[in-house]
Parts: sequence; C-alpha cells; structure tokens
Amino acid sequence: MNIGKYIELFVDWLSRVGAPIFRQITIMIENTVDVLQETLIAIPFFIVIALFALGSFFIKNKSFSKFQITTKNWRFY
Repeated sequence: MNIGKYIELFVDWLSRVGAPIFRQITIMIENTVDVLQETLIAIPFFIVIALFALGSFFIKNKSFSKFQITTKNWRFY
C-alpha cells in the first residue's frame, strides 16, 4: 500500500479546495502583524520595555503566589 501517494493527492486536493480559506487566514494574520508593528513603532521603546516588565512582574507574582516557600515547607520543593 503506497500511502505517500494518497497523502500527496489529499494535500493537492486540500490546496485547491482550501485556497480561499487559506488566503483569508493569511490576510488576517498579515493585518494583525501589521497593526502590532505599527502600534509598537508608535510607542517609544522605553515605554514598551516598562510595560512588558510590569506585565511580567504581575503575571509572575500572580502565578507564584500559590507556592510560597517558608521554613515549614521548604523541604518539599
């Protein structure tokens, strides 16, 4: 059984039939990337760095607040 031939036929069929859908997905991704680039270019770099640092700090503190190492439980980590 030559499964490679069937996979190749399926990929060719999917490329033909799904071309409009794939084109729309490509357009949406390109537009999203363009908007993100323009937004990041419009904001001064030091503000972007500060926002990422603050966001990372708050995400870290929120996710690790459940795991506090104290003298009572330090041996379990």
